[in-house]
Amino acid sequence: MTTTESLPSVSLVSDGSSQLGSLLLDTDKRIVAMDGVAKSGKGTLASMLAQHYGLLHVDSGSIYRSVALLALERNIELTDASSLAELVLQIPEEMLSSSEIRTPEISRIVPRVSLHREVRAQVNIKQFLLVETSSGGAVIEGRDIANKVFPNAHIKIFITATSLVRAERELRRLGVSCSLTLQEIESAILLRDHEDMTRNVDPLVKHPDAFLLDTTHVTQEEMLRAAVAYIDGQFSNF
Repeated sequence: MTTTESLPSVSLVSDGSSQLGSLLLDTDKRIVAMDGVAKSGKGTLASMLAQHYGLLHVDSGSIYRSVALLALERNIELTDASSLAELVLQIPEEMLSSSEIRTPEISRIVPRVSLHREVRAQVNIKQFLLVETSSGGAVIEGRDIANKVFPNAHIKIFITATSLVRAERELRRLGVSCSLTLQEIESAILLRDHEDMTRNVDPLVKHPDAFLLDTTHVTQEEMLRAAVAYIDGQFSNF
């Protein structure tokens, strides 16, 4: 990866309940920090970008969702921050990609898991370690990646779309067996947006340097082309 200016090193700092210091990544690792609202397509784009550039795909949302599922299975109160934080290191690898963590019930309760500072600190550590052990870098998606977790990422992208389009996508994903109406799904999405944007700890906010990508009226291929054009415009041979 080359650019007209030297590539900045990426310093990772977590400041949850205690100061954890910084984890310095190799300067040749490429970091894409991607944030956005629920169901906006950031997971799809993150996966496609990771494949396009040969990077690791890290989905912070799947970690929080897995904690929520484990909490339900083990009858852990969602107000018990310490116990929830301990679950982060107990997540089975296969759970991160399972359909069990993508149910409406998990979507409903995951904001109550992610609001805890202790949980977020442990999830950040897990993300740091994944990126640190990656071969070339990573595309990390979430809601506080550019502002909090990887503030010195080489590329920052913020994904958005209208709530109606996001609800329609979710209804298609859930399929004919879904008992929810389009209006109910949209209401749940708007509630999630509100919870994400107004929580006290690391709320969802667009980083001022992030490339804004509205996916309301674009296909997946168009979304990928727009992101790649932006990245390649910032760094040649990324």
